[in-house]
Amino acid sequence: MTDAKPKQLSLGTILKACASAQWRFNRGMSINSTLGPALGALDPASRATAQAIVYESLRRHAFINLVIERCARNEPTIEVRSLLEVSLAALMMRFSDFTVVSQAVEAAKSVPALNRQQENMEKNLKKVLVL
Repeated sequence: MTDAKPKQLSLGTILKACASAQWRFNRGMSINSTLGPALGALDPASRATAQAIVYESLRRHAFINLVIERCARNEPTIEVRSLLEVSLAALMMRFSDFTVVSQAVEAAKSVPALNRQQENMEKNLKKVLVL
């Protein structure tokens, strides 16, 4: 009998959960009240990664918002901004550039409110990588 490690979810799924927590925070909820509902369904390994990304986005909140303001042509919706914030935090945590952009776009595709804006989001993330 082998002890198989539980498989961690894709980064796109984790970013989607992180964006949900970030969205709640951006709407004025406390971080303590956002993490449970947004990350509660994730397995422990994925939850730890997601929590680290959310905390990184909060630690660098001012800088991330400055980057978004400088790179985005139009003010992004709160849903797009939330996903951009956690994606930028993942980039700052040294996740692979290509992986973060690819998985953020995949996360946007799976959320109806973001589906039409995935191309714009990909352009914004790629602009940030050039900085």
